[in-house]
Amino acid sequence: MQQFSFCASLFLAPEKVSFPLNWVGHIPFAFWLVDMLCPKLVVELGTHSGNSYFAFCQGVRRNQLPARCFAVDTWKGEEHAGYYGEEIFADVCAWNERYYGDFSTLLRMTFDEAQMRFADRSIDLLHIDGRHTYEAVRHDFELWFPKLSSASVVLFHDIAVRERGFGVWRLWNELSERYPSVAFEHSNGLGVLFTGSDQSLRMKEFLQFWQFPEERQMFIMAAEKLGRAIGVAWALDAKSAAFDNLSVSFRKLEKNYERVIHSSSWRITNPYRRLLKSIRRQGRSLRQILPSRAVTEQRLYLKWIEQYDIVGKQLRSSVVDCIAMMQRHPVLSVVMTTYNTPAGFLEAAIRSVQGQLYPYWELCIADDYSSDASVRAVIEKFAGKDDRISYVFRQERGHISEAGNSALELVSGDYVALLDHDDILHPLALFLVAEEILRFPDAGVMYTDEDKIDRRGMRVQPYCKCDYNYDLFLSQNMISHFGVYKAGLVRAVGGFRQGLEGAQDYDLALRIVETIPAEQVRHIPRVLYHWRMHKASTSVDSKVKPYAHRAALRAVQEHLERTGVRADVEHAPEAEGMIRVRYRVGTDEPSVEIVVLTRDKAELLQQCMMSVLQRTTYRNYSVVIVDNGSCEPETMRLFAELECDRRVRIYRDDSPFNFSRLNNRAVAGSNADYICLMNNDIEVLSPGWLDEMMGHAIQPGVGAVGARLWYPDMILQHAGVIMGLGGVAGHAHKHLAERKAGYFGRACVQQSFSAVTAACMLVERLKYDLVGGLNEERLAIAFNDVDFCLKLIEAGLRNVWTPYAELLHHESATRGLEDSPEKQERFRHEVLYMQERWAEMIAADPAYNPNLRLDYPDRQFSLAFPPRRRSCESLW
Repeated sequence: MQQFSFCASLFLAPEKVSFPLNWVGHIPFAFWLVDMLCPKLVVELGTHSGNSYFAFCQGVRRNQLPARCFAVDTWKGEEHAGYYGEEIFADVCAWNERYYGDFSTLLRMTFDEAQMRFADRSIDLLHIDGRHTYEAVRHDFELWFPKLSSASVVLFHDIAVRERGFGVWRLWNELSERYPSVAFEHSNGLGVLFTGSDQSLRMKEFLQFWQFPEERQMFIMAAEKLGRAIGVAWALDAKSAAFDNLSVSFRKLEKNYERVIHSSSWRITNPYRRLLKSIRRQGRSLRQILPSRAVTEQRLYLKWIEQYDIVGKQLRSSVVDCIAMMQRHPVLSVVMTTYNTPAGFLEAAIRSVQGQLYPYWELCIADDYSSDASVRAVIEKFAGKDDRISYVFRQERGHISEAGNSALELVSGDYVALLDHDDILHPLALFLVAEEILRFPDAGVMYTDEDKIDRRGMRVQPYCKCDYNYDLFLSQNMISHFGVYKAGLVRAVGGFRQGLEGAQDYDLALRIVETIPAEQVRHIPRVLYHWRMHKASTSVDSKVKPYAHRAALRAVQEHLERTGVRADVEHAPEAEGMIRVRYRVGTDEPSVEIVVLTRDKAELLQQCMMSVLQRTTYRNYSVVIVDNGSCEPETMRLFAELECDRRVRIYRDDSPFNFSRLNNRAVAGSNADYICLMNNDIEVLSPGWLDEMMGHAIQPGVGAVGARLWYPDMILQHAGVIMGLGGVAGHAHKHLAERKAGYFGRACVQQSFSAVTAACMLVERLKYDLVGGLNEERLAIAFNDVDFCLKLIEAGLRNVWTPYAELLHHESATRGLEDSPEKQERFRHEVLYMQERWAEMIAADPAYNPNLRLDYPDRQFSLAFPPRRRSCESLW
């Protein structure tokens, strides 16, 4: 018997199950189908409470598919499903936005209205579960048939119901004779129609498998029993709050399943027991071989390299032509220090310099009195054959800073490039650096993206960095690999400093950036440096060289002291080997007014206010609550209680809701030095939240400051805003689990972003006024905070996000749904405004990277296929 069809996806537990339960029995098959089909576009006609639709969405997210999902329904009901109220749509909408909003869209309209939104031959998985009469379901199938792709699968529910006017069974009988099909009789019946003429190999194999009666019956039985186990589990635990969203593990589902199949009401035959054991064995073996996220990412990276980073004959010829046409050829001095370097590593490093397509370089090597004679032999061998290689053998051990200065004495080129003795340069590295110099002749510092070389010689773990980000630079040495510096600047600051060994390059970069404007620090968004992983390298474990981290802390502390910044430097608590800067506000605290908009929802406002008033350690603050039309008695009583606190005042404004205008009016009436915009669904977690944000806000050049916001279940909601995600902007690292470091630590260290959310945003009052506040005319509801932050950047300021100001965000608790034509039209205009006004930032966010994708918000910080190149675009 073929075993491929019994895969681990059948055993997944649904994250959400709601009444009615008619479709629940098919959820295991839904997971399996998404796993096998890998659809790019999923459309469901008739969603009701979402049992089927969210199973598809859960399968898409679990498999990390680049898919879009659409649910079409009026959410009013019909004669067969019954009619229901707004609470059903509200529940579906909230769950969708909470978990799948980055790739899933709810379309509240008729099926006929919706079909015009989809291109022909685009839908891979279509689920029809709307009106159930023969005429209605036939109309829906024929109307949507042109939209089906060449590999499409169509699902029909209720094919086993032959009463109450249901006619799906009649259409199913007709269609199943014309197309390959699969049918299940349980849970009102589910028909699976393979309408596409170009099915994948896996689906063809499954259809062949289905022709064998014994195997077919076993698959049907497995799907049915697993589906019923979910229903039984839901019924058993319906009163348990912990089971409300059915977020159970595989083990719990399996235990429930065991309880069901061994109960007296379920008499399981011996053949089925054997089938169950076979399924479990298959599931266990699959779990052992299923790729982890890291393995999946590595496979994607190897594919990415093959498609976009192979230097072939044609590319080499194009680069040589570009070099010949350059107006000048700056000489690049590659500086390297050695000490008992393994001969193979050293030879590879030197060959990577010799293999550069850009020929105008020199390699300056200083050996720090190696005891291994092979090091001298390798250096002399290569230098004897290439006069661009110069070297010095030191007569005493001085460690890396002194050795680096010895190498710098050999430099005669225009720029200094730092290469470790066991690492490798990409063949295009020096060419792209030279190109950047010609494009930006004032550049004082340049750096590139990087990856690592593992012990098998494979490229792994690409770090696609953002453009120069001062606050992130203080948290991690983002310039290090591949760092290139104007030679005159290196000499002016005195080269490497003794006592900073292990962080000597970090210290050098910090001292140089102090002397030049930020715009003279250039980022080349290409992976041009390959950092070798071995047991003695911090590329594997930062703890290998603890002295290096201590030196980094000292380098940053002394940089801040030289620049007159009052701050303390310490280990970043959630990011190994990274740094936290704790800015000191001082005893003379500037005044802050916290602006909170509200309309009724007294329980939320009370939670917000009590957390602010009771947990905030910063002393010089006040709160203005902007009441926009509250009328509930509970709210009035709360206002009366809050006004008894001298720190709180109520400002009433009953004008039509306009988030931007209401905030602007409140700010206009404030005398505070700083303004903190805060949603009424915020709850303070860290008592020092305002001290932390103020520490950043008082720094020169800082515009808005944002906080780290968590959902109530401690899943990350906001860690800065990335422009371009979802078409306009989206949250960085959204839905990341608590205390996960994120992409190279960026979810838990201080850094700049293009924007932060106004759910909790701090800004100096003068800067608020400087850019005209929030946009009342064009952005009444959405994107006003993003637009505001971008205006601050336009004014020459930077926006900072800090993970050390932590708050809960009960998002959407008070916000109305975008469920009316007027609201949808308003939102459309706001999107168009942002796309026109900030087109350049949306296309190329400097806090992101063009090698990373923007098309799916949940795929952020994963590689783009193809990359959005900004450098030497004509060649790629």
